[in-house]
Amino acid sequence: ANGALNGGAWYAVYEDAGGIFYEKCVPSVDGCETGTDWTDRTDIGESGGTADTDNRNPSAWWESDRAKMWVVWADNSRDNLQFVDIDVDASDPGTAGTLCSGADQANHNPTTWQVTITVDSSDTIYVSYVDTSTSTTNNMYRIATGGCTFTAILTSSGVDASDRPILLATGTQTLHSIFQDGTTLRHSVYVNDASPGWDSADTDITGVATD
Repeated sequence: ANGALNGGAWYAVYEDAGGIFYEKCVPSVDGCETGTDWTDRTDIGESGGTADTDNRNPSAWWESDRAKMWVVWADNSRDNLQFVDIDVDASDPGTAGTLCSGADQANHNPTTWQVTITVDSSDTIYVSYVDTSTSTTNNMYRIATGGCTFTAILTSSGVDASDRPILLATGTQTLHSIFQDGTTLRHSVYVNDASPGWDSADTDITGVATD
């Protein structure tokens, strides 16, 4: 499960029997350890109002400034990435936005995908996946603010199919990809400006000193 914290509330996101769900907890004295602290679960992996039972491996991103959560997962039958945003200020425990689906990745095995999502302050969304069972299949996408079109940005990132990237957006137009390549830790930076692209890629940060 993944989660997020909003003020005094916790949100848990998880997969159960192929469905993607989230729940909200406002901790009591025992700190979310009893069922009564949690709301009923909400299904956010539905398709057209019909329960979708072959989704896998959700990952969440939280934006405290907007009290909004984004959740991405792999859809096994469609062989693609899907994501949705949840506005937790619009209702309690939240209102899900439009479900967005990426391109079919051609008969791969999403049950073993590692997926990640991040959102910058202008609401540009970035998602990635890698098939951990084969280490031969991966991709990374940018989705423009308010849109559902997946634009591939993997080329020139330095991220190979055997890597496991974690994405982190900062500011209004910068994406950081941090990943392990063999025995080294690597860092790439994508800038979504007038000429979007990777400003730096595959930088070895294994031995970088920290403050």
